[in-house]
Amino acid sequence: GFMEATARLGVSGAEATRPQAADLLLRRAMEDLNVEFEFQLRRNLRRWLVAAAPGGAAVAPPVGREELPSGGGAAPSGPATPPGGAAGPLPPPELPPALEE
Repeated sequence: GFMEATARLGVSGAEATRPQAADLLLRRAMEDLNVEFEFQLRRNLRRWLVAAAPGGAAVAPPVGREELPSGGGAAPSGPATPPGGAAGPLPPPELPPALEE
């Protein structure tokens, strides 16, 4: 995916003469860029997003099972089914409600 954002702001009149005008202008531009960045991230890179666990930690991907071709190879060294008994193809990842279309 690709993302691009631009923010242009200007200050004029009485507000421009205030000592904190440059700081205020910068803060407004950064806020606009943050909003645009989040919008484009959710729209263009949706398939790359993963849900986060409480506290901001990434959610571990589910463990899957892969069928191996029979014959002519060494026996697998690990268990045939991952811990917890999950087997079969994995369902597509669920997006948090805020990311659904």
